[in-house]
Amino acid sequence: ANGDTLDIYCEMDALDGTGWILIGHRDKRSGCGTLVPTVKASDAVGTCLQDSAWQKLRAILDFEGDLTMATINHGTCEYSSGCSPAAAAFKVGSTRKLATANCVPLGGTLSADTWAHHEDSECAGTGNDYCTFLGYKDSADRRTYASQVCSDTFDMESCDADLTGCSVGKSWWQFEAVSAYVQVSKAGSVPLDCKEIKAANPDSSSGVYTIQPDQANGDTLD
Repeated sequence: ANGDTLDIYCEMDALDGTGWILIGHRDKRSGCGTLVPTVKASDAVGTCLQDSAWQKLRAILDFEGDLTMATINHGTCEYSSGCSPAAAAFKVGSTRKLATANCVPLGGTLSADTWAHHEDSECAGTGNDYCTFLGYKDSADRRTYASQVCSDTFDMESCDADLTGCSVGKSWWQFEAVSAYVQVSKAGSVPLDCKEIKAANPDSSSGVYTIQPDQANGDTLD
């Protein structure tokens, strides 16, 4: 109830056009090397939300809420079992599995080399028994790596750029850079996010908005 605000960039046109919170532009080599209070579409690759902003969104997973995460891929696809338009974007419908990954759980900073990493046995990043989103445990130049070859997968879908034609499969991909977005869902009182803004006003344009993901505590984010 401290009344803190955070400005977030709402992408109202890209992906499926339902309204997404832009959290960063992750680069293959630098990851999220620059952390800022508000990430904008025009920001350079390697720019992501600073910890205090991301943690307000991440905290939703600690209560009854959830986050859907999606990425738009940019640049050359370097590692893939057949790069195609179907790998233009990725979507994880629920990030709860990312938050409980046994090797690297989704944490409180987007500057981590790896956002989430899970393995069937050990945490060596070998043996084709691991799921990663995004990053790679043992190689600093693979921070845009996504893999889904563990037995209990992240339910990650590869999609067309507008999040259509999605399919769940076991494979792996790496791109030069990705832009990452989230949408908020919560049982009961749904916190305000880009999706809710777009639903309330379909003519909403991309830009900076104030949201309130933690309505119980009265905190707001711009």
